[in-house]
Amino acid sequence: MLDLGSYLVGFSVKVGNGAPDTIYARGQAAPGGVNGQASMLFTHANGLHSVLNTSLFSSTPGTAVIAGRRARLVLEGHFYAPGNFTLTANQGNSTLHWQDEGHHYAQLRHEAEHVAWCVGQGLTESPIRPLATSLTTLEVMDEVRRQLSIVFNEEREPRIV
Repeated sequence: MLDLGSYLVGFSVKVGNGAPDTIYARGQAAPGGVNGQASMLFTHANGLHSVLNTSLFSSTPGTAVIAGRRARLVLEGHFYAPGNFTLTANQGNSTLHWQDEGHHYAQLRHEAEHVAWCVGQGLTESPIRPLATSLTTLEVMDEVRRQLSIVFNEEREPRIV
């Protein structure tokens, strides 16, 4: 949850245009006490439902699907990295497939280029992902952590030995 789960939550916050109205999370610990898997259901004011899953127990495809009334967007492979996508209309045979050639292993390349652009423009935050969006993502993750009973060491009461 606290590794790849942050991408799931961040993506949902972005697509849902803000924090969800409701958050339901369930999970399971792995040996050593770390979160082994988490399943989340978010509902947003605009009617969007996000169904999110992350797991250390199996190898999952990492694909993301955004399905709407008029079309479906499938982000193939690891959705948080540059890669292929397919956009399909729900009616008719209209399909657009885009294939990213050669950047499959440069996952943070686009972010690095954007940071360089922001610095060049004299910006102190990204117009694409402002600080407020990052803080919203962290607030949602805190609620998921609360529901999963994940507590950081820094949050625990100090013990007197």
